[in-house]
Amino acid sequence: MKRIETENGIEYLGSERSTDFGYFGQIILGLKNQAWFLDNATTWLLCSNDDADDPNIFNEEDLLKHYEDSCIHKPLLRLGSYKPITFR
Repeated sequence: MKRIETENGIEYLGSERSTDFGYFGQIILGLKNQAWFLDNATTWLLCSNDDADDPNIFNEEDLLKHYEDSCIHKPLLRLGSYKPITFR
């Protein structure tokens, strides 16, 4: 996976291998229950273009909202400003 720092934060990109989906799945499963991650991330998007004819069109899933809504751990207060974390 490629790691790129942009003005939007840190982006991880797949390498167009069949294992990319599995690697991103492991990352998501590992981070979704980590309180430190949910407390500090301001943006967590999974962008996928598996079903698109145009390689520049992506479906975006807001993972931060999804897991904050369904997670037992919900922070009462967020302090500070953090770079968004975007997974592509």
